[in-house]
Amino acid sequence: MKRLNKILFIVLIGCSFIVTNIFISNYIKTMENKNISNRKFITSENKGEDDDNPISIVKKNINRTGFKEKENKELKPEEKKWMEQNVIVPTKIVPNKYYKGNDNKDENLPNIGNDIVEYTDYKGDNKRSISNNYASIQPLESEELPDFVDNSQRDAFPEIRSQGFISSSYSFATTYYQMTYMEALQNGWNTKNSLNNNKMSPRWTYNLSNGGSTLQSSYIDNYRILKEHGCALWSDFPYDGDILDSKNYLEWCTNGDIWRNATKYRIDKVGIATIGKGSDKTAIKGPKDSSLNNVKQLLNNGYVINVGTHIYSWNYAKAKDDKTTDKDNKYVGMKLATSMNGVDGINSMILVGYDDNIWVDINNDNKVQEGEKGAFKVANCRGKKFGKDGFYWVSYDAFNKVSSVKGVVNSEGRESIFDNSFIFITVRNQTTPKVMAQFTLNHSDRSQINIELGISDLESSNPQQIYKIDALTSESRVAFDGGYDAVDATFTIDYDNILNLYSNINLDKGKKFYITVKDNKVGNPLVVKDFSLVDENGKKLAKCVNSLPSKPVDNSSITLYANYKTSNYTKNIEGATFENKQTMQVKRANPIVFTFNNKIYAMGGDTGDTHSIEVYDPDTDKWTIKGNIPSGIDISVTVWHEKKIYAIDQTAGKIYIYNPIDNSFKLQYDKLEPAIALKAISYKDKIYLMSGGTVETEKGIIQEYNPIKKEIKTKLEIPKIGPLKSIETLDDEIYIIGDLQGFGVDSQVTKAYNVVTNKLEDKGLLNQKIAHNRYYFDNSLVNLNNKLYKIGNTIELYDKTKDKWEVVYYDMLRYSDYSVTILNNKVFLIGGSIDVGAGEPTNEVKVLNIK
Repeated sequence: MKRLNKILFIVLIGCSFIVTNIFISNYIKTMENKNISNRKFITSENKGEDDDNPISIVKKNINRTGFKEKENKELKPEEKKWMEQNVIVPTKIVPNKYYKGNDNKDENLPNIGNDIVEYTDYKGDNKRSISNNYASIQPLESEELPDFVDNSQRDAFPEIRSQGFISSSYSFATTYYQMTYMEALQNGWNTKNSLNNNKMSPRWTYNLSNGGSTLQSSYIDNYRILKEHGCALWSDFPYDGDILDSKNYLEWCTNGDIWRNATKYRIDKVGIATIGKGSDKTAIKGPKDSSLNNVKQLLNNGYVINVGTHIYSWNYAKAKDDKTTDKDNKYVGMKLATSMNGVDGINSMILVGYDDNIWVDINNDNKVQEGEKGAFKVANCRGKKFGKDGFYWVSYDAFNKVSSVKGVVNSEGRESIFDNSFIFITVRNQTTPKVMAQFTLNHSDRSQINIELGISDLESSNPQQIYKIDALTSESRVAFDGGYDAVDATFTIDYDNILNLYSNINLDKGKKFYITVKDNKVGNPLVVKDFSLVDENGKKLAKCVNSLPSKPVDNSSITLYANYKTSNYTKNIEGATFENKQTMQVKRANPIVFTFNNKIYAMGGDTGDTHSIEVYDPDTDKWTIKGNIPSGIDISVTVWHEKKIYAIDQTAGKIYIYNPIDNSFKLQYDKLEPAIALKAISYKDKIYLMSGGTVETEKGIIQEYNPIKKEIKTKLEIPKIGPLKSIETLDDEIYIIGDLQGFGVDSQVTKAYNVVTNKLEDKGLLNQKIAHNRYYFDNSLVNLNNKLYKIGNTIELYDKTKDKWEVVYYDMLRYSDYSVTILNNKVFLIGGSIDVGAGEPTNEVKVLNIK
C-alpha cells in the first residue's frame, strides 16, 4: 500500500509540473501576442509617403521592430532625437577586412564600421560619407557576392542559450547574441564555451527596459541602454529565465562597480538595412536578386543582424536535392520555414548567414525554380531544442508577401516573415570615461524617482547642460532590487552622456558636476546616502561639496554637486589661445597638409574634393585653389626635405617631387612597397618611412630613403603593432604613437626610434590612450620650439629628462580627422569631421597659439 501511495504521489507531482509548464507557456504566448498591436501603425510622419522610398520602408518598420514605446503612440520627441542622432540607414556598403572570412589578406579594405561608406539618418535626411580612405571602393554586384556565409561558425559567436519563460527575446537578441558577438569580434574573444565572463547579460537591458512587466521591451530602449550605459557581463549580472521568480525580470543591478565596468562595452552606431522597395510585395525573385545585396554584404563583412518575426505563424517544408549541384547535399531533408501566415508569437532572432544553394520545393512540382532557392540562417532565443541545435533556416521566398514561385496560392494572412528592418550595430573601443557620477540611494518605490546629471562652469550655481537618466526611470512600483522593501542601490553613470549631447563643453578650467534627484509623491520618501565623482577604476576624483540632505527627500528634489579640478587635467599652457581662421575653399577630412614659403598647402583628403590643392596665405588670411593632383595619383603623405616636397602614393608605391610653383608632380621612385597608414619624416639627409602592421601581420617596418641615390633600405621591423597615428623628431630620435601594443588595442605606449643606434626604445606612457578606432579623437605629434607635444583631445607635453608626459590642456577638441601643421610657431588644425565618429567633412581652420 505504501508503495502504491508513493507511486501515486510521484505521478501527481509529475502531472502538476506538466500542467504548470503548459500554463506558463500559454501565458507567455498570450503576453507575446499582446505586443502584436505594437508592431503595426502609421504615424503622421510616414502616412502617404512614397512606398518605393527606402527610407519610408525603414520608418514603417521601426515600429514593427519595437522602435516604439507603447501601443498607438508615436515616438517621444527625445526618442526621435535619439534615433536621428544614432540610427543610420546605409546607402553604400563595401567589403571590409572580414569579407571572405578570417583569412582575407587585402590590407586595402576597411575595418568593420568603416565599411558603411555612405548613409543617411533614419528619416532619410543628412546624407553623409564616413571619413575614411575607402570611399572609392565600390559595392559588390550580386554575382560577385559569395553564395554562402555563416558567422555563427566564428569564435566570436556565443553558444545558443535560452530566454526561458520570460518574454525577453528583444533583449536576448540585442544583448546576448549581437552585443556579445560584436564585442568578441573586436576584442578577439572566443565565446564558444560555457564561460560567462566574456558574454553580455540580457538581464541587464531587459530589466531596465521592460517597464516592470514580463512583456517585450523595445529595441530602441535596449540599444539606447547599450549606447549610453554599456552592458554588464553575464558573470556580473546573471540571467535566469524562470518567470516564477519576479526578481529575474524586476531586479536592477545595485552594484556601482558593475555599472562602472559596464561602460567598457558600449554601442557606437545602430544601423538599419532593408530589402527591396516598400511597394514590392515580391522583393526577392531568386538568390542573386540585387535586393539582397546590402544584407548579404553586411553578413559577409562579419556583422550579425537583428530581425523581428512572428514565429508561431511560420509554415515549414523540407529541403530537397537539387541534382545540378552538390553544394546543397548537407541540407537535404532539413526543415525550413517557407512562409508566415498571421502575426502570432512576436519574437526577435539573429540573422547569422545565408546559403544560395538550398532548395525547397515550395510548389511541390519537383522542379527547381529560382524563387525556391536560397535561405537565411537565424539563431533563436529559446535554446538548442528549437530548430536544429538552436538555428532555423528561412527560405528567401518567405520574405515575400506574395510568393515569387509559380503555382503557389498565397493565403490572405500571408506576411513577410521578417520585418523589413535588418538591424546591425558597431561597438565602441574601450575608451576611458573622463568623469563618472557615483551615488547611493535608498527607496522602496523606484517609480517615484527621476534623476538628472548636469554640468556647469565653476562660477555658476545651476547646471547649464542636463542629461536625464531615462534608464533609471521606471513604471514598476518596486524597490531597486525588485522587492518591496527599501534597499540601497549604488549607480555609476558616465558624464560622457552629456559631453556627447553638447559638443561645445570645454573642461579645461574645471567644471561643476551635478546630480538632481527627485521624489514625486508624498510619503515613502527617498534617502540620498552618497554622491561623488570617480574615474574608470573607481578612484574618487572629488567629493560632494554641498552637504548630503539630513532628512529624506519627500515629494521634492535635491541637487548636489562636486568640483572637478585636478592638476592633471586643468593646468593650461600659459598664454595658450584659440582662434578661427578663414575656412578652406573645400571641405576636407584628413587632408594632406604642409608648409612652403610661409604658406600652408592642403591637398586631397578622404572626403570632399579629394584631388584639389589649395594654399593659405597668413598675411591675407585667405585660401586660394592652386590646382589639382593629376589623375591616377593618390597622395597619402608629404614630407619637406632639403627644400623639396616629397609626395608619396602609398597605394601605388611611388614617390614624387611636388613643385608648388608650377603645381607639377615628378616621379622619382616607383619601387616602394605598398603600405597602410604610411608615415614619413625628414632627418638630416634621409627620409624615414614608417608603416604599422595590419590585423593579419601585426608587423611594422622602418625604412630609410636616400633621395640622392634613390635607394630604400629596411632598417628595422617592429613586431606586434598595428597602424601608426603619428611620428615626430626630437633630437636624434623619431617618436611614434599608435597601435603599439597590437592591432586594434588602444595604447598609451610611446616608442622612439634612435637613428644613430638603429634601436627602438619604449618611452613614457601617455596619460590618455590612443584609440585604435579613428572614430574617436585624432592624435598628432608636433615639435614646437624643440618641445614635443601630443595634440588631440588632450594636449600633452613630453619631458625628456623625466621621460614623462604631462597633460597641459584637457578636452581641447571634440571632432576628428583633422590634420596638423606648424606655421610661425602656431599649430594649425586643418579640416576634419564635425562629429566625433563619422560626420560631415569641414573646411574649418583652427589655430592653437602656444607662447
